[in-house]
Amino acid sequence: MSTPQKALLIINPKSRQGGEASIDAGLEKLQLAGITVETVSTSDCAHTSNEISARGNTIDFVIVGGGDGTISSTAQALYENKLPLAILPLGTANDLARSLGIPSNLDKAFDLIVANNRRWIDLGVVNGHHFFNACHIGLGVRITHELTPELKKKWGVLSYLKATSSALARSSEFRVQLTVDGKMYRQRALELTVGNGRYYG
Repeated sequence: MSTPQKALLIINPKSRQGGEASIDAGLEKLQLAGITVETVSTSDCAHTSNEISARGNTIDFVIVGGGDGTISSTAQALYENKLPLAILPLGTANDLARSLGIPSNLDKAFDLIVANNRRWIDLGVVNGHHFFNACHIGLGVRITHELTPELKKKWGVLSYLKATSSALARSSEFRVQLTVDGKMYRQRALELTVGNGRYYG
């Protein structure tokens, strides 16, 4: 018999599927597996971090139901509290979930949690802040600002094309200086991305 565990489930109701996803069957699977789940619904990054930190010593892992933005907002608190992350892909692109091979089917995603399938992954750090999948400046930031919850719900993955078109009209080049493996590069760019996963947008 498995040891009882406690998990915090964070659901972002503003993610593409977060407000309408049916998770009752999955929660029942967790309960039958001896996992007690406390659910918090939030779309605020600071609130998300605070909820994790407040329970850092009383839970065994965190389940995040949302997209890449929601998952990214948990990175710092998860790292500081040394807590494992489980993912329910409820976003638009679900880049990190795809990189990790987590299925978009929620029943199968819950099965992975019950099976306790774990792996170590790298974390990136920029200006003292941790990130899972990618960190960018330039065009990508403008695209993120253009990607409203309403746009993502209406257009799905096509919303990225629409947002990119709008962002390009407002973007301009900037100069960058990079040192990679001891070699220095200077160039102009519209976008600079440091990737930690296989997929980006």
